[in-house]
Amino acid sequence: MKTKYIISLSITLLFSTFIFSQEFTNYSTVDGLAHNLVWSIAIDKDGNKWFGTNNGVSKFDGTNWTNYRTTNSNLIGNYIRAIAIDKDGNKWFGTNKGISKFDGTNWTNYDMSNGLVHQEIYSIAFDSQNNMWVGTPYRGISKFNGTNWTIYNTNNSGLIDNSVLSIVIDAQGNKWFGTSKGISKFDGTNWTNFEMSDGPPSNYIASIAIDSQGNKWFGTQGGVYKYDGANWTKYTIDNGLIGNDIRAIAIDKNDTKWFGNNGNNGLVKLDTSLTWTYHSVADGLASNNIWSIAVDKNNNMWFGTYGHGVSKLLGDKINNEKNLNFQNSEVLFKYAGPDWKVKFDNPFIPLDYDSDGDIDFIGGLQNKQYLIKNIGNNSFEAIVIANNNDTSL
Repeated sequence: MKTKYIISLSITLLFSTFIFSQEFTNYSTVDGLAHNLVWSIAIDKDGNKWFGTNNGVSKFDGTNWTNYRTTNSNLIGNYIRAIAIDKDGNKWFGTNKGISKFDGTNWTNYDMSNGLVHQEIYSIAFDSQNNMWVGTPYRGISKFNGTNWTIYNTNNSGLIDNSVLSIVIDAQGNKWFGTSKGISKFDGTNWTNFEMSDGPPSNYIASIAIDSQGNKWFGTQGGVYKYDGANWTKYTIDNGLIGNDIRAIAIDKNDTKWFGNNGNNGLVKLDTSLTWTYHSVADGLASNNIWSIAVDKNNNMWFGTYGHGVSKLLGDKINNEKNLNFQNSEVLFKYAGPDWKVKFDNPFIPLDYDSDGDIDFIGGLQNKQYLIKNIGNNSFEAIVIANNNDTSL
């Protein structure tokens, strides 16, 4: 079954805008990048950055660059529009000649001769079962379960359009496809289609991201659309954006939204207080044309530009706070974050500290309370030692 909606919009006017500069680090072919036009970025579990360029793939470990091209590897094509990493850590590169899988040693290639619906790849995403969903121009979607391929297009499904520019999969397993004619949602059985009420170019969905509340953010040539499951909100140059042609969206660990503009308009940031921040080449950004964005584990932002390489921006501290009071000599707390241990003595001065991530300790020392700011997303245990007289939560 397919359902179609024409979207009506509310427009939020935001006036609390300001501009400030942060430190950018820029990388180009001079530093080792394979090409200065960067279509796609992915970051693996070891923190390596993978850049899809107009002339192959670049891997950056923070110090060294390694480039993969058709001339020095079994990469199937040098024009890398999409990169995705599966649950086993394999890297999948969507090129103009098919898909290459790289396990760190071996390459496996897929094209129209062995299952793909089209050799040119625009987007790749993996679901929770490790199925790969591939968006192509003109021919729709290919799904790969590791053995078999399944094709979805406008002729055999409810897909709204066969040019699939972007894919994201939500926590419920719904697949969201951004096309050149609107949005398709697929729950595994039913299709639901959305077309923007103000029409083209707003129906050209170049990018999609999902925030911590489950809201979907769609980047179009006519602005940004937010969908909360019931209502749509549109952002344009009239209410916050610096340009309407949005080619990339990423959401950092503080739920801040980052929008990459085409058309020489730079970078826009929208935080949870609905404050807008703008960055451009005047602030150190390599280019005002941003076509890809990724966030690393330390909340640093990586921006791929159209012709001027990569910019890195040091990220904001991750806001994940908990107030702790203590009563026992030794209390075990469990959170989500990197592995660390800290010992306190009266009046709650840290005596010993061991961490594999960045942890900040701030708070009131006299009221027997300590605010621990936790940086990271992996599970950990924190052991806190306090006096027996202290009160606890």
